[in-house]
Amino acid sequence: MNANESAAQAARDRGETRDDDAEYLRQMLPPGTTVYTVLRHISRSGMDRVISCHVILKDDCNNASVGWVPSGRIARVLGSGWRDDPKRNGNHVGGVGMDMGWHLVYTLSFALYGKEKYGQEADDAGRVLTQRWL
Repeated sequence: MNANESAAQAARDRGETRDDDAEYLRQMLPPGTTVYTVLRHISRSGMDRVISCHVILKDDCNNASVGWVPSGRIARVLGSGWRDDPKRNGNHVGGVGMDMGWHLVYTLSFALYGKEKYGQEADDAGRVLTQRWL
């Protein structure tokens, strides 16, 4: 059993579902949130990347801090893989020829705020969240 499978099994043991993960992420990433992405690793072939997601959190006094968006929850919502280790913690994104950070956030935005649940048009649902590289 690899790390992704054991983490997924632990989540099932706690009774967490994909819908629980989506609800958690909707609370953490309300519409209009900018998700900052960090490229953690590129495979030798260049066909696979590990990207982590972060947000700027503000407290009641308007002090800002950087918050990490849990890769495992993103992976379960998107049905993709993630890497859980200190150096390369992030979501696996495969492919080339486009901005993969944008692709990850667009896909996440559509999964969280898609047409079937929130009445967004197809193009609008993917743009509820915005992306910037760190």
